Amino acid sequence: MGDMTLRDWVRVATQSKGNKRGLSLEKYCDSMLNPNTWGDEFIIRAFSFMESFSVYIYEHDACGFRKRSTGGDFTVAAEKGRLCLLYDGEHYDILVAPERPSFIPSLDEIRRINNRFEGMDAVVTEVPGKGLGLVAQSDLAQNVPVAYYLVKLYKSARVMPSTYLLNSEWPEHTGDLFPGSFQSPDADLVPYVAPLANEPSLGEEPNCVIRQEESANRMLRKFSLVTSRPVPKGEELCWDYGAEFGYRSYPSKYNK
Repeated sequence: MGDMTLRDWVRVATQSKGNKRGLSLEKYCDSMLNPNTWGDEFIIRAFSFMESFSVYIYEHDACGFRKRSTGGDFTVAAEKGRLCLLYDGEHYDILVAPERPSFIPSLDEIRRINNRFEGMDAVVTEVPGKGLGLVAQSDLAQNVPVAYYLVKLYKSARVMPSTYLLNSEWPEHTGDLFPGSFQSPDADLVPYVAPLANEPSLGEEPNCVIRQEESANRMLRKFSLVTSRPVPKGEELCWDYGAEFGYRSYPSKYNK
C-alpha cells in the first residue's frame, strides 16, 4: 500500500463528507465484523493482496459490459487467479460466464475439418510464442475475408465480458463460442477459425479487422476476419481485441 501504514490507509479510504477524519483501524474492523455491513474497495484490495488474485471491475450499460472508467483494477504480479466483479454504483457482484464445455478442436482436428486448408487464404498453425494462430497462405489484397467467427447468443444479465461481440440491439445477451463455431467451411472456402486469430505482438499493428455479417438465425452472430491492408504470404493474421477484452496474460498495450 505504498508508503502509507495500514492504519493511515484505512483512515483515508473511509473519509466522507460526514466523516472527514475517517475511521480508526479498530472501528473499521469492528464494522466489517458486523454481518449487516457491506464490504468495500478496501476489502477487495486486501483480498487481492493477501490471496494474490487480480481483481477487475466492470460496469453495465446499454451496450454490454465496460471496464469501470473511474477507479483502478487491483492487480498483482504473481497472480494465483483472477476475479471479475460487476459494480452497479452501490454493490459489487461476481460476473459469471455461461457454462459450456471445452470443445475447441485440436490442431489435427481443425486440419481435418478444413481439408488441411487446401485452396484457402488462411491456415491454422503453430505460431512461435503464441500457440495456435492464423497465417496467410498466399499474398492477400486488402479487404479479403480470411476466416469466420460464429457465436451463439446467451441470455444472461451477468456474464464474463466479451463486449466486442455485443451490440445495443441485444443489451442482455452476449456472444460466446459453441460446438458449431468450428464447423466445416461453406462453398466460399472461408474457414470458421477466426477465434484462433491472435492479437499482434506488442509494438506491432493489426492487419485484420472483425466485421459482422448478416445471419438468418437471430440467435447466432457471424463475424468475418477481413484484411485491413495487403498481407504477404507467411505473415500472421492478427486483429485488435479492444480494451474491453480485459487483462491479457501476454505483453499488451491494454495491460495497465
